[in-house]
Amino acid sequence: MFKRNIGVNILSKLFEQQVGGTHYSDMKIQPMEFFEANNIPANEAIAIRYILRHRNKNGAQDLDKAIDMLQKIKLLVYGE
Repeated sequence: MFKRNIGVNILSKLFEQQVGGTHYSDMKIQPMEFFEANNIPANEAIAIRYILRHRNKNGAQDLDKAIDMLQKIKLLVYGE
């Protein structure tokens, strides 16, 4: 979780900057903010990020990456 003593102005400035495009910074809620607020594990966050950005970045390749990550999570968590 984010440190609670970080001011709102500092957090908003952090999310204004994105290296390599605007596929996250153009969203109403940045994925990182959502993941932190909902305590989403890193591997699951990666899969969700691929899904969120596919229309604005790498198209079908990002969906393939999400599927690959989800299959790995399934194997690690459920052994299937």
